[in-house]
Amino acid sequence: MESLWNSPYKVDMIRFVAQWVAAIAAIIALIFGMRFSTLKNKEQEELNERMAQAEKAAILHQLPKRLRALLESIDPKIIPTLKAGNTKFSGNITAMQFNDLQKISREPGASKYLTISSNVKMGVGRGPEGVHAA
Repeated sequence: MESLWNSPYKVDMIRFVAQWVAAIAAIIALIFGMRFSTLKNKEQEELNERMAQAEKAAILHQLPKRLRALLESIDPKIIPTLKAGNTKFSGNITAMQFNDLQKISREPGASKYLTISSNVKMGVGRGPEGVHAA
């Protein structure tokens, strides 16, 4: 009986089988690697989506607080006047305050709390109270 190492036919057959096993193992590793990558990307996308939703919720939650703070900085009488039922205002505010008010009014969900009339006119003159908005 010939030993495996001394038979060219047996060594060639073992080499051939080993090459096929290596090729199949490489294919399996590639398939599982691609699946892992796909699952990881999907997980990352879901995480990013949840983070975006959480950030949006946090911003929406902060909106009333930021609006209240801005209105109080413009005039401390605005909030009590709103509570009394008056929802229309005119008066003097600075250009920066008006800009901040416009920014807040454009945020998602802000229309529930605030509407700025398209008829607002900014005056050219500046006085000690700032720019006149009527």
